Amino acid sequence: MSGDSADAIRTADTDDAGDGAVEVNMTRPRDWNVVFQYNSHDPVVFRTSDGPYLLVHVADDRRFLFEGTSSFPGPTGGSWKPVDADFMSGVTGSSVDTGLRVGDRYYAYRDGRVHVTSDLTADGWTVCNTLSFPRDPGVFYDDATDRFHMFYEAGPKSNHSGAQIGHASSPNGVTNWTVHGPVYTAPPEYGVGDFTVAEHDDRYVILGDYVREHPNYSVAAWTTTALGANLTFQGTVLEPRRNDSTARDSLGVQDPEIEHLVGDRYAVFAHGHVGRRAPRWLHYYEATISIGANDSNSK
Repeated sequence: MSGDSADAIRTADTDDAGDGAVEVNMTRPRDWNVVFQYNSHDPVVFRTSDGPYLLVHVADDRRFLFEGTSSFPGPTGGSWKPVDADFMSGVTGSSVDTGLRVGDRYYAYRDGRVHVTSDLTADGWTVCNTLSFPRDPGVFYDDATDRFHMFYEAGPKSNHSGAQIGHASSPNGVTNWTVHGPVYTAPPEYGVGDFTVAEHDDRYVILGDYVREHPNYSVAAWTTTALGANLTFQGTVLEPRRNDSTARDSLGVQDPEIEHLVGDRYAVFAHGHVGRRAPRWLHYYEATISIGANDSNSK
């Protein structure tokens, strides 16, 4: 696989509604696309009125919070100033998988827990609910229906991943979750997990881990025109640079986090594996999403 920044990593497309294929095209802005050079996992971006904040985990109970200090994202995901080396210090257990801002509240989701605060940097997080079902939840707020949608690992777990993508929804993001059942079942030899969602031209694109054997992860894409409907698998859109000895993502790429930039461009943060016991370093990628070859109304 080429490491040239101008070359597409992978393109996947499908026509899941009969009105034009969804195309997801991912690239590396440059060959050395490492954001942080230390072991971490599960990146989370919080959008605030002051700009983006980036949360990374150096252990399940240890979290670093960074504030963006330059134009977002830049060739390696922007410049980031450390804000808190012990973010959410009172929260123990599994790592945060998704962070949202809706109105004047921030939401943090992790396995079986929902945390809420009105001040991102004040460490005043409150556990608002304990849930029994989600693993590695990816949560999306649909402002058109004022409803929160959660996609999570479901079914039997192996190789650190689930066999299915589960779906649940809530009117407030905290309580009254309705479990709608799985929306995708992986082939028997594969696992899925760590989901992140983007909306583009009335289509929903879900990125997530796709793995046959840990830690040889790739990132795959699924699409749907309706949240809660069965997902259409598009294939892998981001794979490791297996033949590049200088790359820090040569064995696997996992934990994607997608954020809209402008038009059809999206930022994607993900962690790269270079060896089974080597540190996972955070990388930055870019994606474009388009609908139909002749669609001139893409955002």
